[in-house]
Amino acid sequence: MEAKQPQFSRGMLNALIFITLVMVVLLNLPFTSKSKITLPPAPSLNIHSWTTDSGSQIWFHSMVSERLAFQLWFPRHYPTAQGQFETASASTLLLLAKAMKWEASQQNLPVKIRLSEDFLKFEILLDSDPSALFAQIRRLQIWLYHPELPTAILPSLRQTPMASLSDELMNQLYPVPHPYHALGSAAAVDIDSITRAELQAFQKKWLHPAGVKLTLVGDLTVEAARVLSESLLPRVPRPWPFQSHAAMERERIASSASSATPSADSLTCELPCLVQSGESALMRWPAANGQASHWALMGLTLQGIQAQYGTAVELKTGLLSSTLVINQFSLFEGSMTEFVQGLDDSDMMARAQRQLAVKWIQQTHQPESFSRMLMHMFAYQYSENVLHEGFQWMLQLTPEQWQAQVSTLLAPILSNGKTYD
Repeated sequence: MEAKQPQFSRGMLNALIFITLVMVVLLNLPFTSKSKITLPPAPSLNIHSWTTDSGSQIWFHSMVSERLAFQLWFPRHYPTAQGQFETASASTLLLLAKAMKWEASQQNLPVKIRLSEDFLKFEILLDSDPSALFAQIRRLQIWLYHPELPTAILPSLRQTPMASLSDELMNQLYPVPHPYHALGSAAAVDIDSITRAELQAFQKKWLHPAGVKLTLVGDLTVEAARVLSESLLPRVPRPWPFQSHAAMERERIASSASSATPSADSLTCELPCLVQSGESALMRWPAANGQASHWALMGLTLQGIQAQYGTAVELKTGLLSSTLVINQFSLFEGSMTEFVQGLDDSDMMARAQRQLAVKWIQQTHQPESFSRMLMHMFAYQYSENVLHEGFQWMLQLTPEQWQAQVSTLLAPILSNGKTYD
């Protein structure tokens, strides 16, 4: 039996021809990024902030969770009346961090300790069970402000350098008198000469509640969060007149233009811009400036680079200058021209935007990552609305604008303006 041939009326044929023509036209239309880019809604934040009796600055966000996540960041530099910075001794701070880390492990305290160019950071994760909570807070308070720092353990701690700050490239990238100079390589002879008494005096001066920033995320009422923060950060006499970064940073931020698109001047680094040794390199990127456009641009650019080249780069945000850490430098250097040229691809930008938006949203789902995000916002002078404003900035960004800004950020590599060892 012969198969029956399909029958088409003239109207159906005309409709098929019309649909075909429409598809041809649509597929050949130039891409319009704004019509294609869609982002999920920005997370809605409800941050409560206050200052404790001790002078500590607090950000709290309630979240249904079995754990409470704290971030305590103590500044490493303080502005002086002369507009300079008093910086904590890198050698003493390294030894103090290692001694306190050792004590925390001995006491089984749920604490992680990290050092950055601007802060000594403590990350604390506690069980929210009220029956044990205040006992844990009391143990942490004693450890933070009255550590034993036993003399017997100091010799072994002096022999175990903290590799994260030992990179001499930091000193090349930030020459004297930059406050970041010497943070990357504390002299062993200096560490060997530090006594327990000197370490105790240093701890009392630099790990003072009046200088700390704290973020807290967990299943608490605002009243309970206030009580906990006051318990962890007691009111004690100040060993010296504290003046935080905040005043100086607010003045600098206010003097900078607040625009939807960062200017080229705001993205241009100071010399030296790039230092390199073997397959390791460091590049100066703009300091945090409190603007949502800066927050989103740094995140979007890093997302694009990491999506293209894996985890070979890391951005260390700073109050005075940010630092791009590059591994596999030869691959990175050889690929950046092609990477920048490809940024006019709207699909590529849309993917990076969606990936970054999802990453930000996911960080608000767990107390640990959420407390870190809040502290990043808090410590680097971003507003409580930075996520919403960052989403809006990305939606308004064009591929051409992104390409131009990334070209400026990567100019030291694109122009081969680097310093070799």
